[in-house]
Parts: sequence; structure tokens; C-alpha cells
Amino acid sequence: MKRLKILCCLVAMAGTVPAEQEPIRALILLTDAGTAGFLKKTLEQSQRFQVTTNEESSGISNQTLASYDVVILKDKLVSLQPVLNRYVKSGKGLFVFGFNAERTNDFLTVRLVDKEHPVSAGMPERFTATERMARNMPAPPGSRILAAIYDKAGSREPVIWTSAPTGQGRGVFTTLGGNIESMYGEGFAATLVRGAEWAATGKVTLPAIVDLFRSPGNRLRVLVVTGGHNYPTSFYTLFEGHDDVAWDHATTNIETAFRSDLRQKYDVVVLYDWYRDEPSDGVRENLLKFIESEKGVVILHHGISDFNAWHWWQEQVQGAKYFFKAEGDHPASSFKHDQDLFLVPVEPHPITKGIGPFHIIDEIYNGMWYSPEITVLLKMTSPLKNTPVAWIGPYRKSRIVYMLPGHDEKSHYHPVFRQLVHRAIQWTGGRLQ
Repeated sequence: MKRLKILCCLVAMAGTVPAEQEPIRALILLTDAGTAGFLKKTLEQSQRFQVTTNEESSGISNQTLASYDVVILKDKLVSLQPVLNRYVKSGKGLFVFGFNAERTNDFLTVRLVDKEHPVSAGMPERFTATERMARNMPAPPGSRILAAIYDKAGSREPVIWTSAPTGQGRGVFTTLGGNIESMYGEGFAATLVRGAEWAATGKVTLPAIVDLFRSPGNRLRVLVVTGGHNYPTSFYTLFEGHDDVAWDHATTNIETAFRSDLRQKYDVVVLYDWYRDEPSDGVRENLLKFIESEKGVVILHHGISDFNAWHWWQEQVQGAKYFFKAEGDHPASSFKHDQDLFLVPVEPHPITKGIGPFHIIDEIYNGMWYSPEITVLLKMTSPLKNTPVAWIGPYRKSRIVYMLPGHDEKSHYHPVFRQLVHRAIQWTGGRLQ
């Protein structure tokens, strides 16, 4: 209790406010990487914070903290008390969470006590916390209690409070967030982002309700099209783990993907399907509208066979053709599984920037036709020397990229290929220059 009182009395209710355009520089001091990651993602999702995490508290000094507007930590790091005292007195912010004394595993009803404070204003008057909640731990004298729980006898236990004024800085303290599971409760995320913002600036601009499961704004909207050819489910991992991409899946191109106008819904279409015929008028019209509106297309591996009978698509869009049978003087193309491909970048380009020669095991296509208008990004040095492997298509009203690899897990999990696919989506979507 003594150490809590000392820590909570470090900060005050007033201070300077940074320009609203500038991000709030937050430092998370936590040894638990999982919890730190959750906090970082939640803060960054608000688009208000620039976040740094540090798992090692030893050696932290006022010089270390000087470049940050707010420090976020759990109650255990009280060894930093002298440093934090000086830090907050200089006008900075502190957010401390997860105080724990006597613990219970209750479903607790938290009630707002102060509806006027910037941190709590607009938050739900009541919300449920699944916590190992602190008991018998009143906030220090002079603290402003924002939310509390009440037992059957009417005794109040503080849950969220701000510190008593003792300098130029501000502090927000909460018993919420005892473990990672409880952080998904209704009140913790809002308390975190609003409390950290107020501690850093003295103002709150962020919403009182925080949706932890929403997609961050301004993501590239991607439609991934499959169907007509088997593939391992490892393919889906190519689109996971990217905060700048939100993707949908269409299991057939003709029946689901292109039966309506895609321009308002998607920025990029990724083709990993197999439909050899020329599309119907309606599908062709929707594809033309999408491409001519400067949207992006990424074609992977066997997607080269799409619309094989549609000459405009083969010649102008993807800039290559796989021949299922001989046509005129051109013999049928062929394929070979599990080939050792040695690949090198050709043209300097944002998609291949920083990528050197690499080796991958994949299926190759031999005997294809390539348009002289393509811009080659990668080529083979073996087994088919100088054969294009990745390129930009000839159609200049849009951004079209084809990549040969992608047959199975050996490429789906290959770090260079994964990076290339993500960059291709970014570039065709206009986000990579």
C-alpha cells in the first residue's frame, strides 16, 4: 500500500499539450512480450500514438525517458519510482495498470463515479470486468476516482483514478488489466488509449468505445480468387499478419468473384484460380471496368492459365500465355514439379528493392509465350536461364503483376516469396512507390 501511495502521488493534473497533429510518443515498459504487443497494437490502432516497447527496466534513466510523452507500465516496476518521479514532475505522463492486492476471479460490475473527467466522460456507466481484482486498496488521498466497484455492503473499491496533483505531469491508474485475458474486457482498451492520451497531453480526443476487433483504417481491400485448381491451405498464410491488408475470398471467379462491379469494394484482385475459357460478357465487362479504373491485379502461379481463350487478357493484361495445346507454329507448353529455381532480380523496382538472388523449390512452366511489352522483375539463372519469373504486365492503365512461384508450401512459407507477394499487393494497390 505504501509503495502504491508513493507511486500514485508522482503526477499532477496540468501540463503542456503537444500539437494535435504530432503523434504521442509512448514507451511501454513490460517484460511480458505478449502483453506489450497487445498494448502496442491497441494504442497504434487509435492512430494517435507512436509506440516503443522495452522489456528491460534496468538502466532506465531520465535521459532514457526524455523523448517520450507518456510511460506505460504495470505496477510491479516500482523500482523505477525515483526516475518516474522526476519524469512526471517535468510535465510528462504516466499510465499504470494491473494493480493487484487480494485477488479474486470475479465477473465484476464497474461503475463510473466521475462522468465529467476527460478520461471517463462518455464511457458506459457500467461495464463488466473479468478480473483478478485488487481489494482493500483505496486510492491515495487527493486522487480523483473515475470508476469503482461496490460490494454487497456498499463498500467502494476504486478501479480507475487519476493522481493527486504534485507537479506538472499527470497520471492515470487502474486495477484493470491484471492479465491478457482481462484486457479484452469492455473497459480496459478505452481506459488505456484515453488514459494514456490524457496523461500525455491533458486532453482526450479518442472515442469512449474502443473496438478491439475492427480493421485498422485505410487498409488495402483485396479480393483473393481461387477455384478450378487444387492447392494446399498454406496459400492463405500469404495474406495473414499484414495490418495494411484486409482480404476477402471468392472460391470461384465466374460464379462469385466477377458477377458484380468490384470497383467500389476492392483495390486489388489476386488471381490464384484456373478458368481457361473466355468469360461471359458480364464478367468481361466487370473485369474491364476494374482494370481501367486503375485498380491492381496480382496473378500467382497457375493463375497464368486464367481466360486462356481471351486473347486481349493474355496479350495486354498478363503479357504471357501458357499453351495447353499446340496453336499454329507454337507447340504446347509443359510443366515440371519440384524444381530447384535460382532467381535473380532484373529491374530496380519497389517490389524487389533490397532482395538479392535466392533459391526456391517450385513448379516451372516451359514453352510459354511472353509479350515483348512486359517489364521483367525476376528471372531464372537455372534451370531455364533468363526465363521471366515475375513481371509487370503491358496494360499501363492499371498495375498488373505476375509471379510464377506459389505451387505449394515450399513457396507459400518461403520468406522472400511472402515478402514479394505482399509488396506486389502494396504496389498494385498504389501504396508502394
